[in-house]
Amino acid sequence: MKQIRIQEITQPDKTSFLSRHHFYSVYIGDQRFNYFTSEKKAREFLAKTNKFLNDCLQIINYVHVQVYAEYRAVWFYADTAFNHVNAIEAELKNCETYMDRSISNSTGLNGNYMAFNHLTKSCSCLIKSCEIIIKIYMEKKIFVPCHRLKYLIEQANYTRVKLANYSVKQLQDVELESIEETSY
Repeated sequence: MKQIRIQEITQPDKTSFLSRHHFYSVYIGDQRFNYFTSEKKAREFLAKTNKFLNDCLQIINYVHVQVYAEYRAVWFYADTAFNHVNAIEAELKNCETYMDRSISNSTGLNGNYMAFNHLTKSCSCLIKSCEIIIKIYMEKKIFVPCHRLKYLIEQANYTRVKLANYSVKQLQDVELESIEETSY
């Protein structure tokens, strides 16, 4: 089964004059670091983060399938909107590419950042696709499918916000003692 597996833990540097470098750290992107007193706690955080990322990937994939079905349904109405069709196809293809990259690039250099970044971009592609499909339906005065699409936008946006706000503090059910979380 395809999975995201981030692995990067920065080892402590006891010679550094910055106290935060004396701890294990996990970088998750956008200048967000999580610091830990032991490697075991950092690895626990990585395990929970991998589960979180894979859950997000599952949600994004489900929304992608639903958006693709909506695209195929609106395709019949898009006879005069050829540019719209091309834009939807491009966004859906970009979404797939970003999902694949979130998996393939998660184990490499900057893998932690890449996983979060590519999943966030996937959500943005889904939102753009839905907005274009809604526009086509509105032009044709077909309103019922728009409600389904708005729900899919909410799902993608909710996932994007969860990814943007993820940190040790989001793991309420886990007893990880983070020294601090720093955004700068």
